[in-house]
Amino acid sequence: MKQLLLWGWMAIAAVACNTPGTGEQPSAADTASSPQVSAQEPDTTKQLFSATAILDAYFALGTALFEEQATGITNAANTLGNKLQAGPVTELPAVQQKEVKEIIEASVENAAHIAASKDQPGHQREHFQMLSEDLYDLVKIAGTKTVVYKFTCASLNNGKGGSWLSNQQTLKNPYTGAARNNCGTITETVNP
Repeated sequence: MKQLLLWGWMAIAAVACNTPGTGEQPSAADTASSPQVSAQEPDTTKQLFSATAILDAYFALGTALFEEQATGITNAANTLGNKLQAGPVTELPAVQQKEVKEIIEASVENAAHIAASKDQPGHQREHFQMLSEDLYDLVKIAGTKTVVYKFTCASLNNGKGGSWLSNQQTLKNPYTGAARNNCGTITETVNP
């Protein structure tokens, strides 16, 4: 009998708590924390980590390689290394942090090689290729706030091909420079 009364009171309390008779609308804070609203929100995983500063430094390095400016290449590579090290990796979900940290470590190393090999444009471009592949992976994981174009030139690297990223649709091949700028097509567009 006691259990029956207990269940009865629990049922009445449950119904009373869920009755919309108070005339109050849920507050914005209540609505924002409800599971239905959060299920409708877009996935913000790629919006937590901003690769904008990293990409801007990378684009400057690509331009310096295209224009074959030795001092500009060194400065841009150093700037890129600094931006990579300042990247807020902890803002990413734990699952992605390890992969992004590995990409950043490899990219910092490649940027340092580019900066250190002032008189070796071929060596700089080898490291730029590795850097381009890593930053492409970073963009695919972390997203981007701007449109990024992936260019590919099939005749680079003894016919193995090579690719780079750009914030412009205009062909400026960092591997060939301005004098031989005739190889490269957009093979992918990464949208924000």
